[in-house]
Amino acid sequence: MKLLPLKFFLLVALAFAGAGRAQELDLLGNTRWSKSGSRLHIFATQIHNNREFGISGSLRLQIWATEEPYDGLSDIVGFVIGTANLRPLAAGADFFNVVKRTAYRRPPAGYYFTTITLEERYSDGSWLIIDTENFDGVVNLGGFGEGVVDLTLSTTSDISFEGEVSWFAGDGRVQLFAERIHNLRSSGRSGALRVRLFAGEEAYDPAETFFAYPMATKSAGRVFPGWIEFYPPLTRFRPPPPGEWFVTITLEEYNRGWVIQDYYTFLDPRLF
Repeated sequence: MKLLPLKFFLLVALAFAGAGRAQELDLLGNTRWSKSGSRLHIFATQIHNNREFGISGSLRLQIWATEEPYDGLSDIVGFVIGTANLRPLAAGADFFNVVKRTAYRRPPAGYYFTTITLEERYSDGSWLIIDTENFDGVVNLGGFGEGVVDLTLSTTSDISFEGEVSWFAGDGRVQLFAERIHNLRSSGRSGALRVRLFAGEEAYDPAETFFAYPMATKSAGRVFPGWIEFYPPLTRFRPPPPGEWFVTITLEEYNRGWVIQDYYTFLDPRLF
């Protein structure tokens, strides 16, 4: 899973194709794709056959997810996340407003660039990429996310994180980690503790009401004076709606209700 530059884009993509192409089959106008659950929607304004006679082989549109933008010349390396099959196209003819709904094949969770390819099948059964367009920005596929920070003991609470605190998520699971969870009280176990992960439109401010989307929760038990390492098994992860979110990790104690004792908001917003 590769963390790409923070030029984010939601799970809908749009590109505009040039009109003066030299290849024999052209993607013209705009193309786009969007994801809904387990289905992928692919749209192309126009596909034109520039040949003077005959008929093309079978055609298909494919949406690719790649770690780097495709250069349009070398072999494309990545994952096909959706395929739309089309019938052959006669010389001089067009397909207009192509709309296809197809199965979504999710790649390993991560941030990706995406590309649409127009491909033709030859008589020997092989497929050749005839035209391509890259979509702007990157997308988050598989609910990927991660963050890590090194924290000092809280100066305002006696239940506190210390050391490395991190999260790493993808494919519906998240690994939460805290190098140390301290009970700085002189005696007595803490109340029940839990660690939670939130996505919010803004960084957490303890002086304000916290409106955020809970993504994960994991119990940390009760802690005697001293500290424990928090490294639980993977737990369920529910990404927020698509968009950019600030991620906050909280350490909470139950005392007639849950109270946030310590927290950290990761500095850069994350794309989901």
